Amino acid sequence: MNTSVGTIFAIMSMLGYGLGNAISKAPVEALGSRKTLFYRNILISIVLFTILIFNLKESQFNSTYILVGLLISLIGYIPIIAFFEAIKRGKVGVISPVASSSLIVTIFLSIIFFKETLTHNQIFAILFIVFGIILIFVNLKDLKRSNIFSISSGVPFALIACLGWGLVFFLMKFPVSKLGPIFSAFILESGLVIFSGIHLKSKGESFKVHKKYYKYLFITAIATMFGTLFYNYGINATSVSLVAAISACAPLVVTIYGKVVYKEKLSFQQYSASLVIVIGIITLSYFK
Repeated sequence: MNTSVGTIFAIMSMLGYGLGNAISKAPVEALGSRKTLFYRNILISIVLFTILIFNLKESQFNSTYILVGLLISLIGYIPIIAFFEAIKRGKVGVISPVASSSLIVTIFLSIIFFKETLTHNQIFAILFIVFGIILIFVNLKDLKRSNIFSISSGVPFALIACLGWGLVFFLMKFPVSKLGPIFSAFILESGLVIFSGIHLKSKGESFKVHKKYYKYLFITAIATMFGTLFYNYGINATSVSLVAAISACAPLVVTIYGKVVYKEKLSFQQYSASLVIVIGIITLSYFK
């Protein structure tokens, strides 16, 4: 394993997913989650297919793992829908920390099934990252007002998103190791086109999109594509635990983007959380 290279890919994945999530705010609010996902992933699939054509040598065709990749894509669609359902019902300050804790599930599964081991420094760094991700979103007032055991709080849906994403980022190791990073990314993202398209059709929703949202869809597609692609290259180079922990720091990028682009005011708590996440990433990257 090449930890240094894997770490670089993980940081690039974090940036990709973070920017993709931040920029998707406009199309999701205007078009809805299903339609945004459908058109975003059409663009992702087209670009990935083009990249794949020029990199066929580093990809392998295996029908079994193509089906595995599509199954993972279907599993991955469930937490996306669950997350948006959670946001619709509950407070972001309650929902986001729960859903963002998916990295714990990924790391736990990787330790059990891939026999990955973590040093004391790495465990310390991951705990810092988890604490920072929770702190950057959590609002104690929202927690006090929310009945976390009720469906109306959105928390049960956030738990589904947490478990689903944790499982998906763990499972991706299987198709990546057999199909290669690019081909497996193409299977995952194109699968989401199929499942979101079926969902759109079943709901009787229009497929029309106003052209003013094209640029947002394109930018979020490119950013998300690189998030997935670099994540795959990362877990192909080093442990899933390390890559998942750093990639999961995407909320830090979303927070910075909101500050720079939307001029959002950050609280002392958010600044502190950002610092905690950065310390965690540095510790995980440079201290074994």
